[in-house]
Amino acid sequence: MGTEGSETIERPPFGTIFHVMPEQFCLEVVRTALQQRPQASAGARDRLNGRLRRLKVPGFRDASRAKPAQLELPVLDRILDGDDRLAGAVLRCWEECNVGLREAVAAYLADEHIEVCTERRSDHFAATWPEAEWKTHRRKVLEANSDLSFDAVGLMLILQVGKHPAPNLDDVPQVVSPRFRRWLDELEALPATAPEWGDAEDFAETVTWFAEIKSTELLYAVLQRKKAAVEAVVDGYADELDYLGVDTAPLAEPAGRDPLAVAVVAEDLAKALAAYRPVRSQADSRDGEKKRAVLRSRCEEAVLKLVADWEALPKDVFVPAPGRTTIPRRRLMPVV
Repeated sequence: MGTEGSETIERPPFGTIFHVMPEQFCLEVVRTALQQRPQASAGARDRLNGRLRRLKVPGFRDASRAKPAQLELPVLDRILDGDDRLAGAVLRCWEECNVGLREAVAAYLADEHIEVCTERRSDHFAATWPEAEWKTHRRKVLEANSDLSFDAVGLMLILQVGKHPAPNLDDVPQVVSPRFRRWLDELEALPATAPEWGDAEDFAETVTWFAEIKSTELLYAVLQRKKAAVEAVVDGYADELDYLGVDTAPLAEPAGRDPLAVAVVAEDLAKALAAYRPVRSQADSRDGEKKRAVLRSRCEEAVLKLVADWEALPKDVFVPAPGRTTIPRRRLMPVV
């Protein structure tokens, strides 16, 4: 894990917080840090003022002397533009100034035997934290302190532990297709700064669009396969089925059966009927009839079993919603 990209993933910059938290809450964090700087420790206050002096605020040679209201948006914009040291300074002041919240979260962490981070970096978190675990702790803190803010508790937990929540890769759906897997591997190898990520959202929508189109095309193909298979049985072997006492009318009705399941059974039935047709009539000799009778019986059993399988297929499982012509792709995959 020595690459630059992996380091970024393992030790996310402080500015990441301001990209994932609600915008209004981020503005409140900045506002609180600016307004309550005097209550913060000298180290936290000096660090924030030092970063503020790098800003340009009209009418001030020293931007740290500007009013909080004049600094809020410039500070947030600077953080979103990538100033992770400024983000760290703001978060440190915010953490120190929210005494009640900090003490409540610290007490909870102590009860849970979770170590509080004591070595603070200036621009990045020490590590990542499983997102599901972070959410569980946030929920528990809120259950014990219903007066606390949802977002504030989540942020204070992150700062106290010194780890940024990250999704568990084990929860990511596993792609089986070798072609798609190669594409995903290629995407995973792209650095975060790659321009392709600017099209990621449109790309995902396009893939979804293609999947819906292909699902519809697949449905039409399966319905055609079913139609051909049913016609091959009902029209091609009407005499054989009538001789065996099989009523073909119910078989030909849609009845809401899965079209792929019907197609498969009908195709197997057509093969069985094709094998039955030559042995249905009596043989020319007594010895020949003895042999044919055994084969005929087996063929009739095979045909009647497949007819029973067809009739036993669940009904009303294929009822597309109004205006929808597709059904789940997994149910339509060809049976080999």
